[in-house]
Amino acid sequence: MNSLDEDEALVFTVEDKRFALPSSVVARVIRAVFVNPLPGAPAMVMGIINVHGEIVPVMNLRRRLGLPEREIEPDDQFILARESGRLVALVCDHIEGLVPLSRSMITPIQNLSPASEIIEGVIRIGSNLVLLQDLEAFLRPEENESLATALSRRESEPSTQSTGTAE
Repeated sequence: MNSLDEDEALVFTVEDKRFALPSSVVARVIRAVFVNPLPGAPAMVMGIINVHGEIVPVMNLRRRLGLPEREIEPDDQFILARESGRLVALVCDHIEGLVPLSRSMITPIQNLSPASEIIEGVIRIGSNLVLLQDLEAFLRPEENESLATALSRRESEPSTQSTGTAE
Protein backbone atom coordinates (compact mmCIF):
# COMPACT_ATOMS: atom_id res chain seq x y z
CA MET A 1 0.00 0.00 0.00
CA ASN A 2 1.15 3.52 -0.65
CA SER A 3 0.24 4.93 2.77
CA LEU A 4 0.08 3.65 6.31
CA ASP A 5 -3.03 5.73 6.97
CA GLU A 6 -5.41 4.57 4.25
CA ASP A 7 -9.01 5.30 5.04
CA GLU A 8 -10.91 3.67 2.17
CA ALA A 9 -10.65 0.92 -0.41
CA LEU A 10 -12.58 0.47 -3.66
CA VAL A 11 -14.18 -3.00 -3.71
CA PHE A 12 -14.86 -4.63 -7.08
CA THR A 13 -15.60 -8.06 -8.50
CA VAL A 14 -13.97 -10.15 -11.19
CA GLU A 15 -15.57 -13.55 -11.90
CA ASP A 16 -17.64 -13.30 -8.68
CA LYS A 17 -14.48 -12.86 -6.60
CA ARG A 18 -14.10 -9.72 -4.50
CA PHE A 19 -11.01 -7.53 -4.69
CA ALA A 20 -10.08 -4.08 -3.44
CA LEU A 21 -7.64 -1.30 -4.21
CA PRO A 22 -6.62 1.44 -1.79
CA SER A 23 -8.50 4.60 -2.74
CA SER A 24 -5.17 6.47 -2.86
CA VAL A 25 -4.25 4.74 -6.15
CA VAL A 26 -7.71 4.98 -7.78
CA ALA A 27 -8.26 7.92 -10.13
CA ARG A 28 -11.81 7.07 -11.19
CA VAL A 29 -14.10 4.43 -12.68
CA ILE A 30 -15.33 4.56 -16.28
CA ARG A 31 -17.49 2.41 -18.53
CA ALA A 32 -15.67 -0.13 -20.67
CA VAL A 33 -14.64 0.96 -24.16
CA PHE A 34 -13.01 -0.76 -27.13
CA VAL A 35 -9.42 -1.79 -26.37
CA ASN A 36 -6.86 -1.55 -29.17
CA PRO A 37 -4.09 -4.14 -29.26
CA LEU A 38 -0.58 -3.00 -28.34
CA PRO A 39 2.02 -5.02 -30.29
CA GLY A 40 5.00 -6.04 -28.18
CA ALA A 41 3.18 -5.58 -24.87
CA PRO A 42 3.40 -8.30 -22.23
CA ALA A 43 0.59 -10.87 -22.04
CA MET A 44 -0.82 -9.16 -18.94
CA VAL A 45 -1.69 -6.10 -21.05
CA MET A 46 -4.88 -6.42 -23.11
CA GLY A 47 -4.12 -3.29 -25.14
CA ILE A 48 -4.60 0.45 -24.83
CA ILE A 49 -7.35 3.05 -24.58
CA ASN A 50 -7.36 6.83 -24.91
CA VAL A 51 -8.47 8.72 -21.80
CA HIS A 52 -8.69 12.45 -22.54
CA GLY A 53 -5.65 12.28 -24.83
CA GLU A 54 -3.58 10.01 -22.56
CA ILE A 55 -2.78 6.50 -23.83
CA VAL A 56 -3.62 4.09 -21.01
CA PRO A 57 -2.65 0.39 -20.92
CA VAL A 58 -5.48 -1.99 -19.99
CA MET A 59 -4.35 -4.70 -17.59
CA ASN A 60 -5.64 -8.26 -17.82
CA LEU A 61 -6.62 -9.04 -14.22
CA ARG A 62 -8.19 -12.35 -15.21
CA ARG A 63 -4.95 -13.65 -16.69
CA ARG A 64 -2.80 -12.47 -13.76
CA LEU A 65 -5.23 -13.96 -11.24
CA GLY A 66 -5.59 -17.28 -13.08
CA LEU A 67 -9.32 -16.73 -13.72
CA PRO A 68 -11.20 -17.77 -16.89
CA GLU A 69 -10.76 -15.23 -19.64
CA ARG A 70 -13.62 -13.66 -21.56
CA GLU A 71 -14.27 -10.77 -23.89
CA ILE A 72 -14.95 -7.34 -22.41
CA GLU A 73 -18.71 -6.83 -22.11
CA PRO A 74 -20.65 -3.55 -22.35
CA ASP A 75 -21.56 -3.73 -18.64
CA ASP A 76 -17.90 -4.06 -17.56
CA GLN A 77 -16.11 -1.14 -15.99
CA PHE A 78 -12.53 0.09 -16.04
CA ILE A 79 -10.85 1.23 -12.86
CA LEU A 80 -8.32 3.93 -13.73
CA ALA A 81 -5.50 3.74 -11.21
CA ARG A 82 -1.89 4.86 -10.78
CA GLU A 83 0.72 2.10 -10.97
CA SER A 84 4.40 3.09 -10.80
CA GLY A 85 3.43 6.66 -11.69
CA ARG A 86 1.56 5.53 -14.82
CA LEU A 87 -2.21 5.58 -15.33
CA VAL A 88 -3.54 2.07 -16.03
CA ALA A 89 -6.99 0.58 -16.54
CA LEU A 90 -8.17 -2.58 -14.79
CA VAL A 91 -11.19 -4.40 -16.20
CA CYS A 92 -13.73 -5.42 -13.59
CA ASP A 93 -17.18 -6.96 -13.74
CA HIS A 94 -18.80 -4.78 -11.08
CA ILE A 95 -17.93 -1.97 -8.68
CA GLU A 96 -19.30 -2.51 -5.18
CA GLY A 97 -18.12 0.82 -3.77
CA LEU A 98 -15.85 2.31 -1.14
CA VAL A 99 -15.36 0.70 2.27
CA PRO A 100 -13.40 1.89 5.31
CA LEU A 101 -9.87 0.52 5.49
CA SER A 102 -7.08 0.70 8.04
CA ARG A 103 -3.74 -1.06 8.18
CA SER A 104 -4.96 -3.11 11.17
CA MET A 105 -7.74 -4.62 9.02
CA ILE A 106 -5.26 -6.22 6.60
CA THR A 107 -4.17 -9.82 7.15
CA PRO A 108 -1.03 -10.46 5.07
CA ILE A 109 -0.91 -13.52 2.86
CA GLN A 110 1.99 -15.23 1.18
CA ASN A 111 2.14 -18.03 -1.34
CA LEU A 112 -1.59 -18.64 -1.14
CA SER A 113 -1.97 -18.87 -4.91
CA PRO A 114 -0.08 -18.12 -8.13
CA ALA A 115 -1.55 -14.61 -7.95
CA SER A 116 -0.49 -13.98 -4.33
CA GLU A 117 2.41 -11.84 -5.51
CA ILE A 118 -0.11 -9.12 -6.40
CA ILE A 119 -2.23 -9.57 -3.27
CA GLU A 120 -1.18 -7.41 -0.32
CA GLY A 121 -3.52 -9.10 2.07
CA VAL A 122 -7.06 -10.03 2.99
CA ILE A 123 -9.61 -7.73 4.59
CA ARG A 124 -12.85 -8.85 6.20
CA ILE A 125 -15.97 -6.92 5.29
CA GLY A 126 -18.88 -8.27 7.29
CA SER A 127 -18.80 -12.02 6.73
CA ASN A 128 -16.91 -11.71 3.41
CA LEU A 129 -13.20 -11.78 2.66
CA VAL A 130 -11.82 -9.34 0.09
CA LEU A 131 -8.37 -9.61 -1.51
CA LEU A 132 -6.48 -6.31 -1.36
CA GLN A 133 -4.50 -5.80 -4.57
CA ASP A 134 -0.91 -4.52 -4.64
CA LEU A 135 -1.04 -2.66 -7.94
CA GLU A 136 2.68 -1.84 -7.84
CA ALA A 137 3.41 -5.59 -8.09
CA PHE A 138 0.96 -6.28 -10.93
CA LEU A 139 3.64 -6.22 -13.63
CA ARG A 140 6.95 -7.96 -13.08
CA PRO A 141 10.05 -5.82 -13.84
CA GLU A 142 10.57 -7.45 -17.27
CA GLU A 143 6.87 -6.95 -18.12
CA ASN A 144 7.11 -3.31 -17.08
CA GLU A 145 10.12 -2.85 -19.38
CA SER A 146 8.32 -4.60 -22.22
CA LEU A 147 5.27 -2.37 -21.75
CA ALA A 148 7.41 0.79 -21.68
CA THR A 149 9.12 -0.28 -24.91
CA ALA A 150 5.79 -1.10 -26.63
CA LEU A 151 4.30 2.26 -25.57
CA SER A 152 7.33 4.24 -26.73
CA ARG A 153 7.35 2.34 -30.03
CA ARG A 154 3.68 3.18 -30.50
CA GLU A 155 4.29 6.88 -29.78
CA SER A 156 7.07 7.07 -32.37
CA GLU A 157 5.00 5.45 -35.15
CA PRO A 158 2.44 7.40 -37.17
CA SER A 159 -1.04 6.42 -36.01
CA THR A 160 -3.15 4.70 -38.64
CA GLN A 161 -5.89 3.33 -36.41
CA SER A 162 -8.11 4.94 -33.85
CA THR A 163 -7.81 4.12 -30.18
CA GLY A 164 -10.77 3.33 -27.95
CA THR A 165 -11.66 6.60 -26.28
CA ALA A 166 -12.99 6.82 -22.76
CA GLU A 167 -15.26 9.59 -21.56
